[in-house]
Amino acid sequence: MSESATAKENKDAQLTRITESLSNTTGVSLDEEMSLMLDLEQSYKASSKLVTAVDTMIQTLLDAV
Repeated sequence: MSESATAKENKDAQLTRITESLSNTTGVSLDEEMSLMLDLEQSYKASSKLVTAVDTMIQTLLDAV
């Protein structure tokens, strides 16, 4: 293996360790945060559809009166 390949592997390993250390220190996991954000987005979409359905039902009820 050439010296440049070994140096690259060492730098990659060092970057991985530093990133993990930062994540452990700050207590923030980007994977977990992204997953929570996607869950929140899905909840927002479901709530929006529910509000639209309720609005339609109320409007239909008021039109019938």
